[in-house]
Amino acid sequence: MRYKKKFAAVLMLFAIILCTDQVSISASAKSAPQLSISDTIRITKKVQKAVKLKGAGNSKVVWTIRENDYCRKYKKPSVKIVRKSNKEIVIKPVHNGVGTILCKVGKKTVSVDYDVFLKKETLNKTKNLSNDALFKKFISGEIPVIYNDTKNLDWVYYQILKKNVDSDSISVNSKMDLDNDGEDEYIIGDNCWELYGGMYIDAYKGSLRVLAYGDGTASFLSHTSFKNTVWVVHSDVTHCGRQTYFLEKYNGDEKVEDTISIGAEYWDSKDDRYNESSHFYYNDKNISMKEYESYLRDFHLID
Repeated sequence: MRYKKKFAAVLMLFAIILCTDQVSISASAKSAPQLSISDTIRITKKVQKAVKLKGAGNSKVVWTIRENDYCRKYKKPSVKIVRKSNKEIVIKPVHNGVGTILCKVGKKTVSVDYDVFLKKETLNKTKNLSNDALFKKFISGEIPVIYNDTKNLDWVYYQILKKNVDSDSISVNSKMDLDNDGEDEYIIGDNCWELYGGMYIDAYKGSLRVLAYGDGTASFLSHTSFKNTVWVVHSDVTHCGRQTYFLEKYNGDEKVEDTISIGAEYWDSKDDRYNESSHFYYNDKNISMKEYESYLRDFHLID
């Protein structure tokens, strides 16, 4: 009798484990819906682009396109849907713009952003426009500002438009020659949070390009003049324990000709101020506090 009870207990335990495994397998087998592309889709040519859907099962699938304000306002859709099914959507670019592909699967929604910059077609239309005309087209959302990333690929700068910021909130503080080419660049204010830290925009060969941009208080954008040459400055003077200035001199062809790095470090300072015992540097050279402040005055970074 005692052995029968033990055997029954073992069988019950085995049944519990088996049921638990079945529930676990059943739950893991039902995967969440996801798109084949997660990063922003960047489209530069008039070719079709397919986005596939996985994990939909038998759920109802609804595809939609959400365009940015410019496309809606001027009724110029940036893409059109070629076809869609429970497994994929195929789009074709028709105009510059940004938006989001939305896929509702049952009660869940997955999405991926896209931006369209038909570079060849756009440059053919804008190559003879004035700098001011180019800038107006950017503010309205008709053309983007582009910049070169570390891989020397042209990427579209549409952050302003993606957040649907009213163009009236984007201010041009002034215009001046910042890259030493004899033509003025646009100095964009940081009153709009997408531009936190500022931005300099250059008209270059029929398009607008980002010459430089700030990155909040850790890399605030400004400029200065030294020996009749303009230098672009990235500075951080608001964080504890350090002051940093990184200066770039452009040669007029969007290339950096020279750089200077100046800074002070005083991590152990109780009043968060540097003194004679702090660490100061000019490029790779250690300097004194007196030399540090002299350089800052020479570059008009302090009074």
